[in-house]
Amino acid sequence: MERIEGLTDTLKFFDAQPANAKRLVNKAMKDGAKAGAKAIRREIPTRWRKLIRTSGGVDARSEIWSRFGAYNNRVAQGHQPKQYEGRDAQGITDWFKFYWLNYGTLARRDQSHNFTRKVRPKVPTRRNNIGVAPRNWFDRAVPAGKQGFKDAFEASVQRNYRNELLKR
Repeated sequence: MERIEGLTDTLKFFDAQPANAKRLVNKAMKDGAKAGAKAIRREIPTRWRKLIRTSGGVDARSEIWSRFGAYNNRVAQGHQPKQYEGRDAQGITDWFKFYWLNYGTLARRDQSHNFTRKVRPKVPTRRNNIGVAPRNWFDRAVPAGKQGFKDAFEASVQRNYRNELLKR
């Protein structure tokens, strides 16, 4: 998770401004998140683009936040193992397939990624013990998303500051 340097100082500055300044920062955060998500979508394979989403709001401490990235849409498409066939079976969701393809599986796991669970011991139904090689397209797309967020955030603040605050 990335933090914006100087956001607290910016919010303190806006506290001295008219009442709608905090709303303008919130809008700028949302605009930035949308642009960041759009930049990531352009960089990853088409099948996984629907997993890239944004969220944001104001927390209990009145701090503005926004996020963008890959979110689980709980949709299971494509090939499913036999145990997931049937009317009531949920299957393996696209998010897990996205995650496994991006960071690899089994013996080919990406060494630079911090996994929270170890590889399970060999299971009788496993086809091989080698796994899928990591493709890392999401990690390569993140810098473009950060830059897209930054550019859109700054543009939104400038546009809205001029339009809303300087008219008073």
